[in-house]
Amino acid sequence: MKCSLFRRSITKALLFSLAASSLSICCIQSSVLAGDPIPGNGKEDVWMKARTLADIGRLQLDGGKYDDAINSFKSAINLYAADISFYSSLGLALEKTNRLREAERVYKDALQKDPKSAESWYRLAEISTKLHNSSQAESAYTKAYEFAPGDFAICFKQAINLSSRDAAKSASLMKKAASLASTVKEKAEMKQYLSKVAAESAPPPQNAIRLFKITTAASPNAAAKNIATQYIGKDGLF
Repeated sequence: MKCSLFRRSITKALLFSLAASSLSICCIQSSVLAGDPIPGNGKEDVWMKARTLADIGRLQLDGGKYDDAINSFKSAINLYAADISFYSSLGLALEKTNRLREAERVYKDALQKDPKSAESWYRLAEISTKLHNSSQAESAYTKAYEFAPGDFAICFKQAINLSSRDAAKSASLMKKAASLASTVKEKAEMKQYLSKVAAESAPPPQNAIRLFKITTAASPNAAAKNIATQYIGKDGLF
């Protein structure tokens, strides 16, 4: 009975705290589902407490309370460090406050825990790009694709990553990314990138020729293809 009362009092205190922070209580949904595998060899009850902290952190992150979110994610990691998703969330919160070097360290810490985490490699690649560390970004995108070749964002970014070093491989991946693009946002992202590169290509059109081959293979949309054609000529050069 005492234990039950204690849990209820803790729950009330948590709800009050969230309400005071202007967070929407109705949006809180436990990310722990029946049958979810427990990362590492820890105890389920400890993991669930950590996941609750992470859920709170995500609400704080969505609400623009970045410092609070950072503290929540750090608390989740301190409680249960084996869950790699906590590191990704912490890194994103740190990025929101422009603490890019700290975010980079967090993603590397996650990879120490799980070297096969495609998400951690992808996050490291993205932060490396922001930090202008092109060599680290290139290798991280490659590792991310190695572990998650069926992910649109990873496939698309790897195609871009290889565009200046391996045009044939880049074209192949761009075509694959086009087949993986399933949302309006994803298709728009491809269109924006291909259109931008086409517009930046200048005659003599070696870059445009390569781009035209990529867009022809991928055919994500007619607009990007038409823009590329402008820089090659209506009759084409091959």
